[in-house]
Amino acid sequence: MVMYLLREEKELSFEEIKGYIPDKSLILPRLEQLIEDGYIRYESGFYIITSKGDKIVNLNILYQKLLGWKIGG
Repeated sequence: MVMYLLREEKELSFEEIKGYIPDKSLILPRLEQLIEDGYIRYESGFYIITSKGDKIVNLNILYQKLLGWKIGG
């Protein structure tokens, strides 16, 4: 879900991300893992999706469309 949000919003602060995700205890570990994997980066107080992350989101969207599933994280 985080990568979908960043793809749409382009950049979000930690406080903005917390507003979208109901279980706050999962946010920071997930953000750290996405940074470690190279899908997002943290810059000047904002999380930003990388080109690698954008490709993964696009692939997921295509997969969801092919299966007729609701688009989203």
